[in-house]
Amino acid sequence: MGGENRLKRTAKYETQPLNRGKWRELLALVHAFVGMKDTFLRIPGRTSAWQHLDKPKAFRNDAKKLYRLDLPAHLQDQAVFDAVDTLRRFIEAGIASVHLRAKVFAHYSGEKRHYAFWLLRGYGRIGAVLCGEAPVPKFNLSAPERKEVVRFLRRSLRKALGTPPRVHLRRSAALDDTLYRVFGKNRRQYVAVASLTLGKRLILPLRGKGRISGSVRLVLDFNRKVAAVHMPYDMRVPVHPTHGPDIGLDAGVTEVLASSGGAKYGQGYGKLLEQLSERTPETGKARNQLFGLAGKAEAKGDGAKASRIRRNNLGRKKLRVRPSATGPEVSTSRVKGREELQLRLCLRRVSSKTRSRSSRSHGVIPRRRRLTWLWSGREGRPNNWARAG
Repeated sequence: MGGENRLKRTAKYETQPLNRGKWRELLALVHAFVGMKDTFLRIPGRTSAWQHLDKPKAFRNDAKKLYRLDLPAHLQDQAVFDAVDTLRRFIEAGIASVHLRAKVFAHYSGEKRHYAFWLLRGYGRIGAVLCGEAPVPKFNLSAPERKEVVRFLRRSLRKALGTPPRVHLRRSAALDDTLYRVFGKNRRQYVAVASLTLGKRLILPLRGKGRISGSVRLVLDFNRKVAAVHMPYDMRVPVHPTHGPDIGLDAGVTEVLASSGGAKYGQGYGKLLEQLSERTPETGKARNQLFGLAGKAEAKGDGAKASRIRRNNLGRKKLRVRPSATGPEVSTSRVKGREELQLRLCLRRVSSKTRSRSSRSHGVIPRRRRLTWLWSGREGRPNNWARAG
């Protein structure tokens, strides 16, 4: 529970449309995986069995002895580990939803606080708390004090944790690097995935090319009859400079951003909004007049004329296209204003000759490493602070 939480992104590699035979075999593979995962979710779903979550490999070995399934061994291992990960996320989400650690910090002090945090650091100990038990720690704490902390944690956890998770969407399977193989042929990349038939692999042609390695997830799209390989990878979080003057930024309507020093960025933003605002009432007024004419014609009993007006003269096609046409214009104007600010801050960084060695390998103007945005919805408008360095 105390491991390092790294930000992740997922690269998705879709396959070409699959024929009926491959689709049926992939569907059978995914259903077998989901069935195993649901079985293993029921075993440690009881709070008295949460000690298995602290040692997933030992739980896997015990599960193999209990369930003799005629399935690939590595696929069964992945089902166990995926079930354990799902239960861990369920518990962590419940603790975070009620801000339990913050409540413990505010409610207790000294050894009681130490004991409460010690209980929350182990899934087996959390399960014991929900069962009403008070595990004995290595440090000294009397039984009444331990029971007091356990009662507080048990009340909070029972409110946060509901029914243990089960599998509802039967569309994905987790695969390790032994259950698939990536290769290329005739300028196309393929993924050979293990099947339920011993010694047989399903060859899936991919739409593009990419670096696929490690543990991945195979996700099925039932509408398009294709599969996608989802590969997570760690995000590179930029290290922002810790020195330089603070600059106050305000988002406006005449320009994208205005700094505390009087500089304005994206000054064409206001004119663009004016043009869009003037365009809307003119066409809207004409459309309302036509709506009135159609209503009068319908009131007089001329339904054909009313239907012709509504069908041909209201400009519904242009009306549907307008949001998709004006949205990119406004978004582009905002992006240009932010890029002007980033360029100004980066040039100031370069001119002061304080560029770090790590930034030289990322180009002359490392754009995202020189600006820290802290957005807040104060007074209905986003106020931000940027650090120039």
